[in-house]
Amino acid sequence: MQILLERKLDFSVREGLLEAARALPVPLSDAALDEAVAFVAGRLQGVLRDAGLAHDVVEAALAARGDNPFLAQQVAQQLRGWIAREDWPLLLDNYARCVRITRDHPRYALDASQLTEPAERALYAALVETEARVTPQGGVDGFLAAFVPLVPLIQAFFDNVLVMAEEDAVREARLALLQRVAGLAVGIVDLSKLEGF
Repeated sequence: MQILLERKLDFSVREGLLEAARALPVPLSDAALDEAVAFVAGRLQGVLRDAGLAHDVVEAALAARGDNPFLAQQVAQQLRGWIAREDWPLLLDNYARCVRITRDHPRYALDASQLTEPAERALYAALVETEARVTPQGGVDGFLAAFVPLVPLIQAFFDNVLVMAEEDAVREARLALLQRVAGLAVGIVDLSKLEGF
C-alpha cells in the first residue's frame, strides 16, 4: 500500500489479488477475497487518519474507492478541500436531500415526458449536461465542480414541485430524476458517510 501511495499508482487491490490467486494451487473464495480487501482498506484507513484527514472524510473515500489506495487518498484529500469551503453545508444539504427522499424507493427509469413543471424541466436539462461531464476519473473535484450549478435548480425543484405526487407515473419520474442526481457521486465518493449528511 505504501508503494502505491508513494508512487501514485492507480491500482485495484481486488483485481491484483484476483490475478495473484490465479497462481495459487487452491481457489480463492469470495469470502477470503473480501477479507483481504477489507484488511488493506483497514490499513489504508489508519494511514489516511495519520495524515490528518477527518474520520468521516476517510470513510467517504474508502466507501467508494477502498480497494484502490492511491485513488482513495486523492478522494479524501480533494474532499477535505471542499468541506473547508464556506458553501459546503449548502452543497451537502442539497445533495443529501436527493439521496434521503429516494433511498427507500426502488430504482425507477426516468420518463422525461412526465416532467412538465418548469422547475423539474430545468433540473432535468441541467442534469443531462452534468452527467455527460462527471466521470470517476474526474474525482471529487470534477464531480462537485459540476454539481455546484445544480444547487439552485435543486432548491427550486424542492420549493416548487411536490415529489410525492398522487399520480404514480409523475411521482416515479420525479423520484427517478432525484435518483439520477444522487447517482452522480457513485463510484467517486460516498457523501452519506459525512457528518451532517
